[in-house]
Amino acid sequence: RSGGKALVLNGDEWLDLHPVGVFRKSDPFSICISIFIPKEVKEGVIFHKSDAERLYNFRGYNLYLKGDTSQLSIAHTAPSNAITKITRQPVPRDQWIQLAMTYDGSSKASGLKLFLGGNALEMKTTMDQLSKDILLYSKEQPGLQVGAWDRGWGLKGAKVDDILVYGRALTELEIKIIAGQGAW
Repeated sequence: RSGGKALVLNGDEWLDLHPVGVFRKSDPFSICISIFIPKEVKEGVIFHKSDAERLYNFRGYNLYLKGDTSQLSIAHTAPSNAITKITRQPVPRDQWIQLAMTYDGSSKASGLKLFLGGNALEMKTTMDQLSKDILLYSKEQPGLQVGAWDRGWGLKGAKVDDILVYGRALTELEIKIIAGQGAW
């Protein structure tokens, strides 16, 4: 990025932001990230709050790149007790993009959104049935992790910068401002 520094991901190790990113299913929250995804990367986790990949059936939340689309999920036990949405538009490659997810704490798919460059993405809901909490049954909760997860695909060669975490659902205007597409 011009004038900035970025973290280059190796696909195996993740940036651990613990204790940041610990939320319940009833907590509204937002996560924004600037990311550069090389065209050769076909699959991998962008960010997540969980313990490993399939351990505990993806309990927590994640933004996952698969092929040309991305999947956004908040789960107690995926795939059945979860909210899962998939983008209809392809995720741009070989350029810096700004992604932002917002969740309103409603436990409904309508309350989970993903933005690219400040604009809401059209998404297909594949599961809308979150009835139990997304925290693990342990004293210590993992925090937000970026770029990889234990026992799963990471984003080898991708770069990340400007990771922002909010304990509320940002408005569309705020998302546009963060993406550099709007002003107060």
